[in-house]
Formats: sequence, structure tokens, C-alpha cells
Amino acid sequence: MSARHTIDRDALLERFRATDALRHAWLWNIEARRLLERLERELTQSGSTSDDSKHVLWLVVVRIRRYFLALASMSFQAEERTFFHAIDGYHAVHKSLFETYVEFALCTMYLELFGTSGDPNGLTLRERLRLHAQTTSLKKNRQHRFREPAWREMQDKAAASGFSFQAPPSTKALMDEPLDDVTQRLKALIERLQGPKVGIAQYRHWFPERDMQGQFFVAVDEDASTRPRNCGSLEWLCKAVMARHSPDLKHRDWWVSAYNNDYDLINMYTHPAMGYDDCYRGTAERSLDLAQMQMSMRWVFHEVVLPPMRMYFRDVWLDFVEEEERLSRLHNNTSRVVLAFLHHVHQQDRETSPDGPNLWA
Repeated sequence: MSARHTIDRDALLERFRATDALRHAWLWNIEARRLLERLERELTQSGSTSDDSKHVLWLVVVRIRRYFLALASMSFQAEERTFFHAIDGYHAVHKSLFETYVEFALCTMYLELFGTSGDPNGLTLRERLRLHAQTTSLKKNRQHRFREPAWREMQDKAAASGFSFQAPPSTKALMDEPLDDVTQRLKALIERLQGPKVGIAQYRHWFPERDMQGQFFVAVDEDASTRPRNCGSLEWLCKAVMARHSPDLKHRDWWVSAYNNDYDLINMYTHPAMGYDDCYRGTAERSLDLAQMQMSMRWVFHEVVLPPMRMYFRDVWLDFVEEEERLSRLHNNTSRVVLAFLHHVHQQDRETSPDGPNLWA
């Protein structure tokens, strides 16, 4: 690929499909899944997860491993050296994986800021997550469909056909409890987590909204004495928490970029109803985009997830050094190929069209 671009754009994209980049990305998912599976076994056998903080991190690691299993299970035709093009499925899993990476980073951030003794509300990390699970469940079910006439009508029809509906005990208790009582219980949970001034509609996330000095976590140039409107959202978590307080300074700007670019792209790819349908684009174009997204997801794992895992699980990590190095080499080698093609494709786009390529031509 010379500087004069003797290969046109479509041919360049097809040439990318002929590389092993996508196959190696798929293999990386398999290797990463195996590493976390073995780590899970080692931690369980050694009893290393008995510590509250380690137990919370271990549970998030288990979730990450499940997403790797999903990505590694995607169809792949090795003889054609290309994916079976379940690309929409990849993006949906990447969206959940990115959000889980954020959760892992928040857990380590919480321990960095508040330690293991408790936050301004007197809660530990594990207590916060437990109360958050109760809160979100109660918030979701507070005005559940069983309170609506349609639910009763469905039960009557089911009974008429010989089907007897048996609600679980927890659901039955909620069905019998007055709505006002449920609401008061929910408000009490939210106050325990975020203080008395956060309403039911405002509550979104378990992470403390204020630091140890009582100031709100805010993005750059925002007033820390006022609760941000997006408090508890993923944007707030990335821009006001991680981007301002990440212990690794080189990651702070990255969290803003990750939300504005990577997460925004995943959302766009995952939700055609937002006005963008990826199916109008060619498979070669989508394959390079997929490779770029895979590269970003791998980078987060190596830069944001692995270092804390190495630190918190250091009592067993010595057995994983070789696997980590092999995974890193696979990531770096695959990324070099993807970056080379991205460079040449973007360079062609800039030279042929100042407004970018017409992807639907």
C-alpha cells in the first residue's frame, strides 16, 4: 500500500478481509475467556474471594468472562478467513461489555477513593451493591403490571383454561403490600444510598454522588456544590468520576473520549431505530469497523481491567503471567494490522472527499 494509493478504497477494504485480523480477534476472545475461567477456578479453590472487596471484583470478572464466552461463540468460517457476519450481534455484546468494564472500573475507583471502611453514608462497596440490587428491583416492580387490570384479566383467562398461576413468594408479598408502603420502603433505600434529597425518579446508580468532603462528583467546569442533572448516568460515571479521579492520569482524558466516541458508536450500531441502519453498508466496510471496535474493547481490558486484577488477585496471579503476556502479544499483533488499514483508508477518504466517504453510494 504505497503513499499514492494505487489500490482503490473498496479493494483496500476487501484486502483487509483477506487478513487474519478478524480471526485473531476471535482467538483473543477465546484466550481471554480461558484466562478468566482458570482465574475463577483458582480464586474459588484458594478462598481468595472471601474478602468483601475481592468478592465484589470477582463477581464482575465472572460477568466479563460470560461476555467473552458469547463473543467467542459467534459463528466464524475459518476456511473463508472471514466472519459469518453476525456483526450486529457483536456490537450488542460489546455494548454490554463496555458497561461491565465501567462497573469494574467503578468498583476499583470506589476502593481507591473510600477504601474498605466505608463512604460518606457509612456503606462499604459490598453493602452498596447489595442495597442497589434491592433498590432497582423494588423500583422496577413497585408499579408492576400485576397492579393493572390487564394482569388480573390475564390471570382469569389462564384460570379458565385450566392453568393455575402461582406467583413466587416475593412477588406475592409485593402484590399484597399497599403501594404507599412499597414507595416508602423504596425511598428509605434510596436515602440510605444517596441521601434524603434524591427522589425515586432521580435515582440511577449505586456509586456515591458525593465525595468525602460532601461535594458532588462533577465533570470539568461544573459546579461541585450542585447535583448534576445527569447524575448516575453512564455519561456522568465516565466524565465526572473516572475522567476526574482515575488513579492512572493517562486514562482520565481517555474516559471522556471513550464515552463520546466508542460508546456513542456502539449505541448507534446497536439501535437502528436511532436513524442509522448499518445494513446499508458493505460487508467489507463493516468488517473494518468491527475490527476497530474489537481493538478498542481489547485495549480497555488490557489497560483498565487487567492491572487492578493483577493487584487485587496478586496471591494467585503469578500463575497467569505467561497467559497474560500471550494475550497481550495477540492483541498487539492484531491491532497493528487494523491500525495500518485504518490509516490508509482514512487517508484515502481525506484525499478523495473532504466531507468523508459516501457509505451508501
